[in-house]
Amino acid sequence: MSKGIHVSTLIGLIIAVLILILFAPMLIRAAKAVWDQILQALGLVKPSALEKAVECAYYRCAEGCLSYKVTDEIEWEENGRIVKCNEFCNVPKEFRGTNDEICGWNALQYPVEIKVENDTEVGKKIDDINFDCITTDDSSWGFGSGAKDRTFIFINKNLLKNIKREKCEYPGVAGFLGFGIYNAIEKAQISANNNAFIHTYYGGPPIQGISGLVWGGTTTTQVDNETPYIILEPQKPVNIIFLDEKLKAPIHRVVAGGNEYTFTADIMCEEYYREGAEPGINDGYCKEPFWVVVSAKSIKDGKTESTWFYSDETGKVRSLFNFVLSLNELHYDWETGIGTPPYVWGYTNFTITYYPEGIPAGVVPPKVKCSDFTNPSDCTDAGCWWCRKCEGYYVNQWKADKCVDPQVDCGYVCGDRFTPPECDAGRCDLGYQWSPWECICTMYKD
Repeated sequence: MSKGIHVSTLIGLIIAVLILILFAPMLIRAAKAVWDQILQALGLVKPSALEKAVECAYYRCAEGCLSYKVTDEIEWEENGRIVKCNEFCNVPKEFRGTNDEICGWNALQYPVEIKVENDTEVGKKIDDINFDCITTDDSSWGFGSGAKDRTFIFINKNLLKNIKREKCEYPGVAGFLGFGIYNAIEKAQISANNNAFIHTYYGGPPIQGISGLVWGGTTTTQVDNETPYIILEPQKPVNIIFLDEKLKAPIHRVVAGGNEYTFTADIMCEEYYREGAEPGINDGYCKEPFWVVVSAKSIKDGKTESTWFYSDETGKVRSLFNFVLSLNELHYDWETGIGTPPYVWGYTNFTITYYPEGIPAGVVPPKVKCSDFTNPSDCTDAGCWWCRKCEGYYVNQWKADKCVDPQVDCGYVCGDRFTPPECDAGRCDLGYQWSPWECICTMYKD
């Protein structure tokens, strides 16, 4: 007579089946991840085109355009064509760093661009880059004073679907340099038929609550769905804003009529041209009038045109090439903090309109030729600058009085070419030192 299955054995089998059902998805996912990594290492599974584009943007900044990864290794297929990463290093020299890196504002003006052809899954590991956290618009800083030497990726939420969230935390060492980001992303998909614009910069991701934190050595690779540079359509006005902390505004890339241009704006202070004044400085602020010099350079042929606006010329218009610029706002300020050096910054806001067939008559006043004016009042009334000939101990390049464009330096310099005796200052007494800008002896300071 055959024996049946023992009750304890049957219970054990049932428990085993339940455990298998419960943990099977987890085991399958883990096995799939390991298997995918093995296949990728063997070259049997390649990263997606989007992942390669992210990798290109990252290494273009982190290692520079001369990196082997950028010049020879990173490539992807897009619309039936092989795209090489080094194609995105073909940018004007003004947008490259000292080591041929393209980061930050420069990378934003010349991002790595890709058309996402298929729904593409993204996670923290992209080829050989291990991102610490994936963030998006509604992610927020949870705790910690910053993140040193970390690698983040930020993806615009409009690109994402099938998002799996996580709380991205790193405890650090005994709590030191630990951080947490809430509402981060473990993995998600980027939807097909979207344009992605990718750039990398040093600093933390653009999420809530990161102001004033420490980001030493940390990079963020940002994936956006809107063109970050300016594309002008005929006769459709667009705002262009220049903002910088040291009077040298960032360079804007402007695309119009099959050509590219670089636009710059530099705020100039009248004190730069006044006798005895250090450039841009007069008792901690710049007196009126000050002005902004706007320049445009054609990438195609290298030609450059410049114009200027005074601070009280809001609403006035000028032209560069086939562009009309109208000044909306021009601001200049000077700030100091306890124990910190003075800090100058400027803000300039223009409206720019493109006329491909040429600017119609009457839209812009005729250009003034400053050199035609021969007396100071006519010169300054026309918005030009009156440069006096060399007088006393000041030195400039002019042999006679002359009317020049405001962006031309009158060249007044004191002390660079003359010694104290030549300034009739004699020898400085004990405890005093020579002050080249003021051409006098001042009290000695360490």
